[in-house]
Amino acid sequence: MMRPGPPVEPTAPAEIRANGERAPAERRLLLRSFLIQGMWNPRDLLGSGTAWALGDPASAGDPPAPFNSHPYLAGVALGSVTRARIDGGLTPERELRFRTALRAPLGALGDALVWAGWVPFLLLLSMGLVLVGAPPVPVVVGFLVVHNVLHVGLRRWGLRLGLEHGMRVGTALGASPLRPLGDRFRQGVVVLSGLVASVAALRGGGELVQGTAALTGLVAGSLLFVGLGFLFAGRLPVTTPLRVALMLLGVGWIAAVLGGM
Repeated sequence: MMRPGPPVEPTAPAEIRANGERAPAERRLLLRSFLIQGMWNPRDLLGSGTAWALGDPASAGDPPAPFNSHPYLAGVALGSVTRARIDGGLTPERELRFRTALRAPLGALGDALVWAGWVPFLLLLSMGLVLVGAPPVPVVVGFLVVHNVLHVGLRRWGLRLGLEHGMRVGTALGASPLRPLGDRFRQGVVVLSGLVASVAALRGGGELVQGTAALTGLVAGSLLFVGLGFLFAGRLPVTTPLRVALMLLGVGWIAAVLGGM
């Protein structure tokens, strides 16, 4: 990952903020960021799409440099490169090094937050709602709405972060809440996995099993997978009493599930 200088708080250039926060240049970059992935190819990955979004002239003899990123965070690169070009002093060689330095953090942060974070979290939450009797159509609609609100919000946030910080966007990314937020979603995935598995097993042949077995299974499964989630996230010390407690919860959960089948 690149090592930028100390954090600064620059204001966006007049060319970007001329008409308020929804200036034409910002809107153009945001809208074009949705189409970048459609230009992916094995030669330069997202390089052609990024060059098109930035308005770089196409040249058959000089193909775009390879570039890759999580598509939802491509706006970080678009905004930071645009800001750096307006500020001046950005040579083609320096811009290439800058784009190359952005590839790993934008890919890793986006994958951890989206594909390993909120997508499985929302899927498991939707499955759990359907298992306890929620109508499937509203659940699917709710999933799509929430996912795309997060998706569009992340694109817009990333673009504005890049426009605000330019070449020093690496510092801003490091201080951003993306990594902790991804950790929270993954802990939620562990917890929901146990709850959904418990509910699915306790349904038996169709209806959700009622009574002591169901209650014991849900409580034990909840505590078990909450503990595992915090343990894997490094929030709990690995001690013998904790191991014993998790083992007993696991036995109780399995016994309740088997008793309700």
